Amino acid sequence: MAIYDASVKKALSSQGDLKRHKEHCSADPKKLATVGRVLGHQVRIKRNDTEYGLYTVGQARRESPDNIARMGETGRKRLGTSGEFVATLDSQVAHPTYNDDDAKTKNEFVERLKDNGTHTGLVVIAPHGGDIEPHTDQQAEHVASRLMAKEVSSWLCKGWWSGQGDAVDHWHITSTDIHEASFPRLGVLPMPSLFMGSINPKSLSAAVPRPNP
Repeated sequence: MAIYDASVKKALSSQGDLKRHKEHCSADPKKLATVGRVLGHQVRIKRNDTEYGLYTVGQARRESPDNIARMGETGRKRLGTSGEFVATLDSQVAHPTYNDDDAKTKNEFVERLKDNGTHTGLVVIAPHGGDIEPHTDQQAEHVASRLMAKEVSSWLCKGWWSGQGDAVDHWHITSTDIHEASFPRLGVLPMPSLFMGSINPKSLSAAVPRPNP
């Protein structure tokens, strides 16, 4: 995954969205493009080896210098400070290789997709599994198992945290729109949830949170 050195600054007075949502940040769109990210995607922002988390790019605005990222106070406090700080912005969302045990031991975030490659009718999702919203991933797995004969798909994300703070502070994401006008935003759904309709579960990848239709 691609990274760049960032300077995390306070949200501007006009950036009410960042002040209301601690999981949101803003960044320069051209700089984001250098790591393959755009408005609506998630990114990791790392202050140091023990303070890091996922953020949704809620606003893309030109900055000078272009490595400035902005957050509200509650967004900065997720990383252990109310002040401004230097950081690393990383395009990696879910860890690409860890199993669940490794992720739990190493305070990580992982993604699990079960899909037969052809099913488009129903997907069971739990974006806030692990210790983010405990047991939601287990509930989703149970629902999917009961519907196994229908070959339903399932998409789970799981995050753990054993250090200062908790998994919600580090791994919770408010998520972005799926390109189906009738679908709510993932972050306000009760979990687990069922999506019904013509949808490819592979487009739900946490690594590319704003999917192609």
